[in-house]
Amino acid sequence: FPVTIFLFETSYKCKLKISLSEFFQIGPKQRVRAYTGASILNSDNKVRLVVSLTARERTSLEPLVDQMKQAGILPASTECPEWAKEREFFRGLCSDYLCKRAKPSEPIFLRVRESILRPPTEVGPLLAITTGAGIAPVMAYIDECEKKGGALWFRSFYIIFGCQSSDKDFLYRDKILKLQEEGKVRCWFSFSREGPKKIYVQDIVKETRDI
Repeated sequence: FPVTIFLFETSYKCKLKISLSEFFQIGPKQRVRAYTGASILNSDNKVRLVVSLTARERTSLEPLVDQMKQAGILPASTECPEWAKEREFFRGLCSDYLCKRAKPSEPIFLRVRESILRPPTEVGPLLAITTGAGIAPVMAYIDECEKKGGALWFRSFYIIFGCQSSDKDFLYRDKILKLQEEGKVRCWFSFSREGPKKIYVQDIVKETRDI
């Protein structure tokens, strides 16, 4: 079906009609979304992802349409469409699909490539500073340490993790706290929406610089 594209300039107005296929050819291409795996890709060909779904409210475009009508950019008879008036929530394209619409056992097309992050190849200190869904590669490292020899590989494993709330977006909370209780990792946490003062990972880094 035909698609109407309006081109607005200060000196002229024009309307160009093109086909939908032509529109897709000149339109911007959808970029591939990249996720860091929360597990090392093994022979079983399985990968674990950490997907954080965030959303924010959209402001109504009605005032903007009114301004454009007053400036003569849009015809006076133009009405703001209903979808532009609603205060919808804007969500990530792939994150929203994975968290809300994808069904178990439903095939999803992925392109797996080697990460620039490398798991430790020998026993030694490991410091991970991360926030939110960035905990993914840390969990992959933890899996690798557990496979390679447990306590020996966990020696000098430090984690600084930050999120908004300890009871809402503290990902892998039980797993990390258990490892800390077992003495395998040493952790510091920052929760920016709890307490009278906002605490972020950079604050923890400053406080623990001697360590």
